[in-house]
Amino acid sequence: MLKSFLICLFVFLTLSACTRVSERPSIEVSGSFYWNDIITLSYAQPFQAGIFPDISLNGKALPKSAILANNENSISFPLAILEKPQPKTLSVELSYEGKALKLRLGNQISSKLIYSPRGIANAGRINVLLRCNAFEDSVSQPDVPEGPRLPEAAEGFSIIDYFGNAGSLYHPELGQSQHPDPWCLMVLGFSAESTEQAIKNLKSKFNQAGIEIVALAPDYYIYGNDPGGHSFDTDCSQQGRLALEAAKSQQISEDNLRSIVGAGSSSLTGKGITVALIDGGVAEPQSFLTASPEAHFSRRFTGIDYLSPDPGALNIEDDFDCSNTPFFDGHGSLVARIVHKLAPDANLIALKACNSDGLCSTSSIAKALLYLRNNYQGFPKVDIINMSFGGPLESNPVFEYLLKDLISDKNILFVASSGNNPDDSAHYPAQYQTLFSNVVATAALKQAKTDSPWQLASFNTKMVLFSKLDGLPIGAPGVAIKLEGLGSPSGITGTSFAAPVLTGVAALALEQNRDFQGQLLLKRLEAAAQPLAEARLIQLP
Repeated sequence: MLKSFLICLFVFLTLSACTRVSERPSIEVSGSFYWNDIITLSYAQPFQAGIFPDISLNGKALPKSAILANNENSISFPLAILEKPQPKTLSVELSYEGKALKLRLGNQISSKLIYSPRGIANAGRINVLLRCNAFEDSVSQPDVPEGPRLPEAAEGFSIIDYFGNAGSLYHPELGQSQHPDPWCLMVLGFSAESTEQAIKNLKSKFNQAGIEIVALAPDYYIYGNDPGGHSFDTDCSQQGRLALEAAKSQQISEDNLRSIVGAGSSSLTGKGITVALIDGGVAEPQSFLTASPEAHFSRRFTGIDYLSPDPGALNIEDDFDCSNTPFFDGHGSLVARIVHKLAPDANLIALKACNSDGLCSTSSIAKALLYLRNNYQGFPKVDIINMSFGGPLESNPVFEYLLKDLISDKNILFVASSGNNPDDSAHYPAQYQTLFSNVVATAALKQAKTDSPWQLASFNTKMVLFSKLDGLPIGAPGVAIKLEGLGSPSGITGTSFAAPVLTGVAALALEQNRDFQGQLLLKRLEAAAQPLAEARLIQLP
């Protein structure tokens, strides 16, 4: 009896152990998809066609109406439509009549897939950067009613935008190029396939047509995982971490900025230096831009439709504003005001690449950079580009090619804001400082009270600041800056507003010595910066 029991127990434990060993863990899929992708899952075994299984995303049921395709081998649906803001990971499980269905990924099988999507691509759009001469024979004149024709390589994709040559937007002033090797940007839309697959298909078609692609990447809104969030480095909540930190800090008058950065007694004004501001535009260009005949140094690169060009494309408009908050005057206007206060005679070019909702797409930013690269419209050479925006973009080939080209050919200094979320693992374009010696991430500094030492504000994105292991990060005043007649009476706060302080000082330093440009200018500024406990305060050399 005991012997039989022990044999049965041994068999039971053996079977249980075998069962445990044969169980497959969930499969982790990292960085392969974007949140707005359409995902196709393969069944481990054929499933009855026409029968829709139950799909669970992070434990929440996906409506059957969201299923796009279903057959015996696979099922397709949007990767995430339930959760906003999106979580960092997403688990996908399928079942039918209470029984889990096995899924196949390559040669692995599991009942659960766990995804870590890369971010949010922009409504199924792809940016294609290429040499404009590839289209010389295929683009019609702008007076053709149906619009410019594009090569067969784009067949199967919807043409959303085409920027860079004289007929690109029916606006020669925007599109024509004075560069000997002009690049163009195509924005193509796709549907019913993932971003990764669409890029593969596009590469294949262009290669078959013998057309060289300089770079391509998904069109991306530069903001965090919350699609309702904002891309500028601001906090629209007056109770947010920025407002709370400002309430505990010393208010800084705009008239004191020059003294703080060591330019109080200097006669430098930024004369002859050209600064481009890629932002949300300015509300009143005549108030901020140079008083020279080219006072219309403003262009808009958002909301321009390929087939129905916006007649206001050459006119700047009121930019993003957080109603009833310290930013109600417009983010771009505040950034422009700070640069203008420090370097009043600098030539400013306001490039509107972010829309009235505060969203900056990579296509709009790429068009702004291309405009500077391809065509200066007789303006002075661009010396400094201020970029007070950012998000967890990860590596973006279109951005990288444009930055690399502008840096190597034009000796431009790129000044970026470091980001306002201390816990973010990335914040681009600031994090490109690890790839390009002409890009600097600017930290926001604060004073707890009058004459107290400058400190690193707690909201700076730490991964950005300390990603460059060559010393302390460089920073500028960025907490409770009071601008007369603009912003909140209690001041404006954020790394967005530290960046233009550094930009203004850079313009003065470049006027001081034109031999120091780009990387040399940045090294000169870093050497002159005042060491603090956790950062360096920008100072005029």
